[in-house]
Amino acid sequence: EELQFLEADMAFKHEITKTYNLDDSVPLIKGVYYHFSQCLTHIINTIMKSFEGSDVKELTVSSKHSDDTICIEIHDTGLAPGENGQDGGTQTSNGIWLKNVKELLRPYRGELQIRRKSHDNLYTISIPCGLSDKEQ
Repeated sequence: EELQFLEADMAFKHEITKTYNLDDSVPLIKGVYYHFSQCLTHIINTIMKSFEGSDVKELTVSSKHSDDTICIEIHDTGLAPGENGQDGGTQTSNGIWLKNVKELLRPYRGELQIRRKSHDNLYTISIPCGLSDKEQ
């Protein structure tokens, strides 16, 4: 649903080649929808900034799960920090967005891992899915 909502942004809709590989069998987890929505939105905003000045604009979003973890991988072909005037996400809104993602995932014991290289950026969200009701 969030990816469809992002299609309202004309740059996202028309300038980016998108591929979605979403596993329909990912289990439901208890949580606040807004937290997960904002995580995805903040990462996509960061990616949109990395596309500024890039000739190649490809985005791949994948989801999968094991018995105990849900994993969402967001891969893009944007520029690396510093190549388009960004400071690497430490002082700009990108740094704030990614810090917010980490804070939003905290109540779910979720983690955000980031690998950023020119034309090969990967954001991985991992969330435990086998929590007891007491932990959630």
